[in-house]
Amino acid sequence: MRNLKKVVALVAVFAMLVSSVAFGQTFSDVADDANYYEAIEMLNGLNILTGDDQDGDGVMDFRPEDTITRAEVAAVISRIQGINSAAQTDTVFTDVTASHWASGYVAQAAGQGIVNGYGDGNFGPEDNVLYEQVVKMLMVTLGYEPFAVDNGGYPSGYLTAASRYGVTEGLIGANVGVEATRGQVAQLVYKAVDTALMDRYTYGSEAEYVIYDGVNRSYMSLLTRDLGVKKGSGIVTANALSTANAAL
Repeated sequence: MRNLKKVVALVAVFAMLVSSVAFGQTFSDVADDANYYEAIEMLNGLNILTGDDQDGDGVMDFRPEDTITRAEVAAVISRIQGINSAAQTDTVFTDVTASHWASGYVAQAAGQGIVNGYGDGNFGPEDNVLYEQVVKMLMVTLGYEPFAVDNGGYPSGYLTAASRYGVTEGLIGANVGVEATRGQVAQLVYKAVDTALMDRYTYGSEAEYVIYDGVNRSYMSLLTRDLGVKKGSGIVTANALSTANAAL
């Protein structure tokens, strides 16, 4: 356990200096030495992935080992693009009507070509999401679909893109065909939002991939483009100010 010193993710919001330092765990079931700790803390701070008091005992839980549904991931996909709410609406899927809580998110993702359903008119909103399905949704959101299609399509091309550009770096226990856990999804999303976006331009029969990685193009990620934040790391040491904040 880390005590008075803790390496944390610092989030600086543009046009506003906000620092939030927590010296205790946000969730009772996420130890601060867990491999998904930093991902869950940052995404919770951005209201992208949150926990709940499922047991009614007044203690917030994240349930990192639980599965997560396709509808829930569709909502996450919208949130990482700065869309924190989506009005319920009809969708192109027969099993996601306007009355479904996530219909707006699913419609948004479908309209962007991020989700396509099962090909039979159904989306399967309550189905647990598979690892490779999460990877595909994220890589399409980041603009890497042309690269993935050119490198094997689904799922291999998307997994190749995710591996090459660091989205799956450090992920433990994920395999094709296996349902993803909430902790794994948090890690994937955490990496994805800080991954350089990609565009593909065509010139006649030639194609060029452009990555906004700060080398040939100005750096741009979902964090900078849609969420308006910068992510950095640092060491926070106990002092009068941090001790006062921790007591709040």
